[in-house]
Amino acid sequence: MPSVPTPTFLVGIDLDHTLISYARGLRRWAETLGITISPGDSLKDAVRQNCWNSAEGDVAWQRIQADLYGPGMNDAEVMPGARAFLHWLDRNRIPAVVVSHKTVFAAAAPDGPNLRETALAWMAAQGLFSPETGLTRERVYFAATRAEKAARIAALGCTHFIDDLPAVFLDPGFPLGVRSVLFAPDGANEDGAWSVVSSWDDAGRRIAHDLELPWHELPTEIHGTPVVNTARLHGGRNSSVYRLDCSDGARYAAKCYESTERMTREAEALRYLNARSIPSIPSLASMDSPAAVVYEFIPGTSPVTDVSEADIDVAMGFIRAINTPPRDGWERSAAEAVFSLSEVEDTIRARTQRLLETPADTPLHDDMRAFVRGTLLGLLAELAPCDPTPLAARGTCAESFRLRLPQCGAPSRWHALLPRF
Repeated sequence: MPSVPTPTFLVGIDLDHTLISYARGLRRWAETLGITISPGDSLKDAVRQNCWNSAEGDVAWQRIQADLYGPGMNDAEVMPGARAFLHWLDRNRIPAVVVSHKTVFAAAAPDGPNLRETALAWMAAQGLFSPETGLTRERVYFAATRAEKAARIAALGCTHFIDDLPAVFLDPGFPLGVRSVLFAPDGANEDGAWSVVSSWDDAGRRIAHDLELPWHELPTEIHGTPVVNTARLHGGRNSSVYRLDCSDGARYAAKCYESTERMTREAEALRYLNARSIPSIPSLASMDSPAAVVYEFIPGTSPVTDVSEADIDVAMGFIRAINTPPRDGWERSAAEAVFSLSEVEDTIRARTQRLLETPADTPLHDDMRAFVRGTLLGLLAELAPCDPTPLAARGTCAESFRLRLPQCGAPSRWHALLPRF
């Protein structure tokens, strides 16, 4: 059992469409309204949009909500994976609360059932108030407005909050410093100061990474040899890495990822590079564990502070090797790959916005904001209009980027910062 984290954490969870799945009820309404749901489409969005396009508009959608959250609760289910997430929190003694934007009665059915009591009764019937979940009726809070919900999240002191609506995170009263996790099973753009997860398994990985805990149990053996010791290796950002010591003296690195998609993609990429005998990368040892991918352990230091010319030569050799044809057998792109200058700029602007929304208690916060507002935003404002032409059709990235720099007699600040290729 991992040790309990030293800091105090409190994970807040939304209720409707996050902890509770209304898929069965929505499918029932889709059939009633004659809505065809295409593969990959959001069931909720399709039904809601159909209502908004009708003569009644939002009133029709409110009527469906009144049914889903009232008499139709019999069709509701616990969102897949949510129980396992709650059990993981409880096993690691991490408290959780539910904060829901839910009025007492539905606007479209003021004489209908009490929606809050209906939700609590449903949670009890589903066993969500059992000792294994850590939840109780007293840990469920309701708010009549979104602003009240944001205020409740702040008052409770949540360190993390998981919700299916970006509008909650964008509310002016939503507390700064809370790690926002957007629950989007149907997919969503990562445009905002929040993480996006498509399942409760991925949500668990994100929270576990923040709390420096493994989401699943780490491997207990590698190729039949018992693991006798594990040690967390610090320095990573998107993933957590552990050193695994086996009884025969062998050592491995187990890497836990924030999402299964990222885990699979990186492991497949390394397997491909191993097959091409690309130097300077670890070999893939095992993918048998759902918790992590196990790699060859390479001793080193982090961060690297003493870089020699030989180190740079090795890095350049690696870059040349991975860009040398043939590339048969690999067609997938990196998770955040970009293929045009406009996409490069969009990525820079999105990350700049995230920097500006960094909590005030973050180390070097004031210096960072001064640089972003005083230098970086000014540089971005000097760029010429975006060009969506793929980089592959415009020569090297540096050559293409220079074409967009401000043209003036004296070298601009961009020319001073641009690396010399």
